[in-house]
Amino acid sequence: MLKDETTQRYLVRVVFINMVKRSVEREAFSVFKAYTELDLSGQNFDVVPEGLFECGSLQNLSLASNSIKALPVEMLTLTSLTALDLRGNDDELILCQAEEEDTQDYLVRVVFLNLVRRDVDSSVFKVFDHCSGLDLS
Repeated sequence: MLKDETTQRYLVRVVFINMVKRSVEREAFSVFKAYTELDLSGQNFDVVPEGLFECGSLQNLSLASNSIKALPVEMLTLTSLTALDLRGNDDELILCQAEEEDTQDYLVRVVFLNLVRRDVDSSVFKVFDHCSGLDLS
């Protein structure tokens, strides 16, 4: 159990991680759709678990201290996020959030730049058509 972690948060975190490691189908993660916080730090994930995209109510997500090198476009479906921690991943591909930067703006920026650096097909960038004033600094 993490410091200051309630039993309920601990149970949710452990069950989620166990499901990821057992490669449970993405739809099964819908049982977590009402949860607003999830700490998946330090789990040695090299990719963002697909089950996260079934968790539409997430407001606070930590993927810190993993081995994530790429952020999938599906990250943009997490529109309720107000806090996202990606520290301690591949620093060349996963940029840190600026101190005063809005979490949703940060998410759009980091996913966009991550895709550019991975040299993906240009058709993927259509998901950004609705974004105005994308700050890439």
